[in-house]
Amino acid sequence: MPAHLLLALLLTIAPAGQSPRPGTRTPSPPPAPKSADADQSTGTITGHVHAADTGAPLRHASVHVINRGQRGWAQAGTDDQGRFVLADLPPGRYMLAASKGGYVSMEYGQTRPLEPGRPVDLAAGQTLEHIDVTLLRGGVITGRVLDDVGEPVVDAFVSPMRSRFINGRRRLVASGRGTRTDDRGQYRIYGLEPGQYMVQAVWHDSDAGDSGDAISYAPSYYPGTADPGAASRLTVQAGQETASVDFALTAVPVATVSGAAVDSTGQPLRNGRIVLRETLQTASAVVVTSARTSRTKPDGTFEMVGVLPGSYTLVAYGTGFQQGEQGEAPLSVGGQIVDGVRVVTSRGATLTGLVTVDADRPPRFDPRTLRVQAIPEIADDDPAARNTVARVDDKWHFSLGGLSDRAYIRIANLPPGWTLEAVHLGDTDTSDAPIDFTGRDAISGVQLTITDRLSDLSGSVLDGDGHPLTEYVLVIFPEDVALRQYPSRYIKAARPDGNGRFEVKGLPAGSYLAAAVGSLDEGEEQDPDLLEQLAKNATTFSLAQGESKSLTLSVQNASPRQ
Repeated sequence: MPAHLLLALLLTIAPAGQSPRPGTRTPSPPPAPKSADADQSTGTITGHVHAADTGAPLRHASVHVINRGQRGWAQAGTDDQGRFVLADLPPGRYMLAASKGGYVSMEYGQTRPLEPGRPVDLAAGQTLEHIDVTLLRGGVITGRVLDDVGEPVVDAFVSPMRSRFINGRRRLVASGRGTRTDDRGQYRIYGLEPGQYMVQAVWHDSDAGDSGDAISYAPSYYPGTADPGAASRLTVQAGQETASVDFALTAVPVATVSGAAVDSTGQPLRNGRIVLRETLQTASAVVVTSARTSRTKPDGTFEMVGVLPGSYTLVAYGTGFQQGEQGEAPLSVGGQIVDGVRVVTSRGATLTGLVTVDADRPPRFDPRTLRVQAIPEIADDDPAARNTVARVDDKWHFSLGGLSDRAYIRIANLPPGWTLEAVHLGDTDTSDAPIDFTGRDAISGVQLTITDRLSDLSGSVLDGDGHPLTEYVLVIFPEDVALRQYPSRYIKAARPDGNGRFEVKGLPAGSYLAAAVGSLDEGEEQDPDLLEQLAKNATTFSLAQGESKSLTLSVQNASPRQ
């Protein structure tokens, strides 16, 4: 997990003093040095945070650890020598991250941002020392945003964008701290990770159309184009400033879109949420998604002003007693008035079933901590999409509603030592195939089987002289290309421990390929083009359910994508 995602996750955890609920994270006590009579059932992690460019200690840096298995976390600050102490930690496996203003947040074990960090295993009564983190000074991009006649654009939002492989698709996503232009049209983006960026500027006029102004500005990219495929890429170095990144916004005509939404019973969708989604795909398969939102009136009608030209999907979401209703319609806008748009929502299908256990020992966890989720075959880019997650009850039953199209069924929140073994719909094995919910009201009889008989793959990676490496990313993927479809249970990426040993648990039985690369951005292991490249020189092996196997590999010369 990248450090910035880890830190964002920590912000969602309930503060100390609240009663924990199933599935929530329980904060650890405030960090403090352990006394001689401290509880020997807990442990301590200590280390230093340094600047990568000077090696100097960084005071007042923030250090966080999180134990996903036990849902515990703790944080501490560094002293004048850059030292931190995280004490009274329950034993377990932790991810540790450090951050400081103006620097790039990093996890322990990372040699470059975005690659997976290295977990820290803490035993009861143990003190782990020298868990050090080195922070890169962030890069900077500065420039001006102008309008179509060369005047400065005030309050445009400027974002650094990077190509990432996320949820089965390569996307152009905001990466780093965005900012707004000042009264001179100037902007300054700082704290950037090293890498290649495109710079996007967006300016919204909420009164466009109402004021009679028929022209607005499309989201634009440096050096001044509305087409992300024609945008220039900037190489940002750690601690370096890339200046004079000036460009103009593209003027385009705007339109007014109006219509009505009704629910599955034919009643007006009252106070519903209307979202316009636009998805652009460049020649390099980069996906860009933007959205504009509105609300329906009590009679179900809606109006959106200032809509830019483009091909959209208009999506309606119900609220209140119509919660769970959802519908969509294609929409093409070319700068003219678009009226009479009609959207009919539905409640979607409901999936009911049972979680069963195929294990060597009875589960000791509460089934109510488990979550059954539907992962769309084609990932939805809208965060307001249907909530396709359901709780498991104390009888191991679940009911998952609001389903549409095709989706894979998975279990989230399984405790360490457990994995999903199979998904069956009647006599059909749907473990690695999507279920089609199109036009269906209800599907019952789904059985999700979990097991504690985990496979265990371990080993090491050697350099050209036969010496073990300590810095690499191991990629495990199925020999069968059909099983590489997102969200594949057969694809894993792992970093080694401090001794260069890797371990991957919970892979399903099957035939696999293993390859080690010097570094890799998190999520890139899902890229089918990369897997095809790695397969040429990968090591072949097979795993049976519950089998333990050891491998020795050589590193491949595969460069991470930017």
